Amino acid sequence: AASFLGRTISWTEEGLELEADEKHVKILLDEWNMQDCNPCDTPLANEGKGKNEGELMNPGMATFFRRAAARINYLSQDRPDLNVVSRVIAMRMANPRCGDEQLIKRVVRYLRGKPRVKYCYSWGGDIGKLEVYTDSDWAGEQEKRRSTSGGVLLFGGHLIGHWSKLQNNPAPSSGEAELNSGTKGLSELLGVRHLLEQLGVNVELVHYIDVSAAKGVMLRRGAGKIKHLEVRQLWSQHMVDKFRVEVIKIPRRVNLADNLTHTVSRRAMELFHDAVGLSYF
Repeated sequence: AASFLGRTISWTEEGLELEADEKHVKILLDEWNMQDCNPCDTPLANEGKGKNEGELMNPGMATFFRRAAARINYLSQDRPDLNVVSRVIAMRMANPRCGDEQLIKRVVRYLRGKPRVKYCYSWGGDIGKLEVYTDSDWAGEQEKRRSTSGGVLLFGGHLIGHWSKLQNNPAPSSGEAELNSGTKGLSELLGVRHLLEQLGVNVELVHYIDVSAAKGVMLRRGAGKIKHLEVRQLWSQHMVDKFRVEVIKIPRRVNLADNLTHTVSRRAMELFHDAVGLSYF
């Protein structure tokens, strides 16, 4: 085994295993005095996404809140299960209000039950294919009704990237929100393709999306009747054509990126973890 940036990498008969640094979980449990709390199944409840119009936290508590938020954000780099809740908490960092600490406590309770995560990269796999799954949660943000872009990047069936990002502007339709998310996924896909090309590895590019309208725009030429489409979206058409990206529509239930746009059930999280080779314990 070897250590890199706090992560433990092990070589086994089944493949490579990468375990994220768990010290931050212990720090959160200690700082919030929740070492013996009851674990919960998910890191974010549905009501956690709503507005909080309570009074502003006092400066000391606000600093304490921000420190925990930053630590959860760091953990989310290695833990897709924390991507959504980390984004929600980060939006409260500028002006945390009384009641926002419940978001932190919920995450800490979740981490109490699942303090460790391990990536399993089994030997073999189809290394000739680079895949991206994208999805969006249309107008899911309460304050400005912006949408969330979620994405999962796989190489040889192994998880190499994931994100949950709030889009810059409100999307007037779910189709455009999906297209914005797809454009983000496409840029990530091409970035990794360029890296692999420098290493002498040629790959087939596949983009999975679950909305026909977004797929149609990505495969057409020009904006057509959709006059308000911006350059970045027309860019996606050019890239799909230039690099021969295969765009495939899939059912929402098998779209791995769905877990990175909104709150999901424990069962949905477990299916996602099994699909991308993650073990939580």
